[in-house]
Amino acid sequence: MELKIKKMRDNAILPTKGSKEAAGIDLYACIDEPVILEPNEFRIIPSGIGCDFPNGYYGMVTIRSSLGIKRQLGLINQIGIIDNDYKNEILIGIKNYGDETQIIEPNERIAQMILSPYVDVEIKQIDELTYSERGLGGIGSTGRF
Repeated sequence: MELKIKKMRDNAILPTKGSKEAAGIDLYACIDEPVILEPNEFRIIPSGIGCDFPNGYYGMVTIRSSLGIKRQLGLINQIGIIDNDYKNEILIGIKNYGDETQIIEPNERIAQMILSPYVDVEIKQIDELTYSERGLGGIGSTGRF
């Protein structure tokens, strides 16, 4: 499968894969100078790229594991969804969830994007839901919560 990438900024770095079998491709911080993130602060970091996803696919963006585990950085929305028809620069909202100041360096690998298929659905309003044994039982109603 081919993923078509457009550089939206001259200094953008094309995504890379850490290994042949890596599920995600690494996205880079397309910034000219370091970005300082104080504890509990978030910033939007540009990736410098846009994508033409294959038909039936979208991009799912998450923080790189090493940034999350070692530096307590995460995405402000936990997982970013890049719709197939989004044709602009991919922006990454990073939050410092830790107690120490963190610095994002220019050209640092900051996120991973995984391509995933989706089902195109048509929204239809109905008057009743189909029956299930659980019925209207809410969270914890199966005894597993």
